[in-house]
Amino acid sequence: MGKTKPTQIQKLITPVSTSQADISGDGFNDIIICFDYGNTIHDFNPDGGHIVWLENPGKNISTVPWKQHYVGRSATMHRLKIGYFTQTKRLEIIGLPIVNGPFDVPVPV
Repeated sequence: MGKTKPTQIQKLITPVSTSQADISGDGFNDIIICFDYGNTIHDFNPDGGHIVWLENPGKNISTVPWKQHYVGRSATMHRLKIGYFTQTKRLEIIGLPIVNGPFDVPVPV
């Protein structure tokens, strides 16, 4: 058996959560990532918490880059779920932050 060569598909600042699903509907799993969290829960990036989905190039995976689609952001974005939450026609992405703001660790989100 041959070894699988790792391939960098994207360069993101501090990715913290990932999920996968076939968002594009082409039969290949795409990747959803939240990133740019910051250093710690007490030192997060107030302008970070971005969510992107990376579109799998399918059979051209070794020659075509993964296309990045911007979803949105909220500071301290930390959890992702993909599914059919409010309807059954297309996948939905739910992103959840971990705190509301600086010094809010004991306060529920």
